[in-house]
Amino acid sequence: MAGRHRRRRRSALGVLTSRHAAALSYDAVVTSGGASRWVRDAGALWRRTPNAVVVLADGTREPFTLTGSGRALWEALGDPLDEAELCHRLAERYGTDEVVVADDVRRVITDLDRRGALHHQP
Repeated sequence: MAGRHRRRRRSALGVLTSRHAAALSYDAVVTSGGASRWVRDAGALWRRTPNAVVVLADGTREPFTLTGSGRALWEALGDPLDEAELCHRLAERYGTDEVVVADDVRRVITDLDRRGALHHQP
């Protein structure tokens, strides 16, 4: 079809994703001491813009954009945090319940990890 555009959707956390990325399954990485702590990968290049964060994961060619609360999640990942801590920080920042943001946090962590932009620590 001429003029047909591939549709994209934004998760509730404002990460621009394809419909395939939204369907990713989540497999938690768990250490013997409990939940993994996630942190931005040191090799990821990123820059703040007035409304977003643009990230280029180490070894990739395609940058991606985090907007809205996705930007807040990326900034929080400057410190090693587990999923519960990330949910708590975002829920507190946006005045909502942790349960409300949990699925989106999990989805974004999975996507960022798949893209090579995160590193997990015990």
